[in-house]
Amino acid sequence: MLLDATVAPADIRYPTDIKLLNEARQQTEIAIDALYKQVKAQLPKKPRTYRREARTAYLQIAKQRKPIRKSMYEEGCNRIDDRIVSITQPHVRPIVRGKSGTPVEFGAKLSVSCVDGMAFLDHLSWDNFNESGDLQNQVELFKSRFGHYPEAVYVDQIYRTRRNRAYCRNLGIRITAPPLGRPVLEDLAAIRKQTLADAKVRNQIEGKFGQAKRRFSLDRVMTKLANTLETAIAITFLVMNLEALLKQLAFLFFLGLSFADNAFFFHVERCSLPFLLSLRNFLS
Repeated sequence: MLLDATVAPADIRYPTDIKLLNEARQQTEIAIDALYKQVKAQLPKKPRTYRREARTAYLQIAKQRKPIRKSMYEEGCNRIDDRIVSITQPHVRPIVRGKSGTPVEFGAKLSVSCVDGMAFLDHLSWDNFNESGDLQNQVELFKSRFGHYPEAVYVDQIYRTRRNRAYCRNLGIRITAPPLGRPVLEDLAAIRKQTLADAKVRNQIEGKFGQAKRRFSLDRVMTKLANTLETAIAITFLVMNLEALLKQLAFLFFLGLSFADNAFFFHVERCSLPFLLSLRNFLS
């Protein structure tokens, strides 16, 4: 079983405080105009909103090449929990990833497991979370799907906590992590060789993420509501598994196996199990 996490970015403009403030002002003015039409007979004079002055003040800051950075007006700081980054999609949160080029992404964070070329969406959240806390739950999900624990769990460094190491050791599961402490000089070459081999296997889940984002538009999910976004993400993994299953079936046909061959049915049943489990979990 291979484990990793990624982000499915939502279709939003890169957020800046001054633009979000101006957009909120515009939406508020639209709401005021709509409400005033309903009470126009009882309130002949429309309340003043000073929208022209507000727009002028916004443009004075927006047109500056390097606007002055100030702390928040009420809190006096530069950080706030559950910060809104999109007026139309308030459920979207900034996910700090620390990667080169895109240190912060805006969308849903996904915790995914990959087994025999099939990808399973195990955890979806709009808030940032540490994916290492999902390892034990994902291992238990593997057992519920296949009836036994995995032989090995291929993970990167963030999953290699002492708690996860102890959990896998108690279940007899090999976790792809070098032993703690200073290695023995005689074992150093073997550890490096095993680490390189594990990294080559774990690249499969990175390829799944690339496939989902390049071929199945997971790099920018265009739906707007939270539930439709979650549905679109789940369907993406379902279609990926279906395509992988069809490729396996086509490969068997090219081998010239007949439908009456028992080996054919055995392989089809084995390949279909992860896909059928993914379909069942999605429908439930």
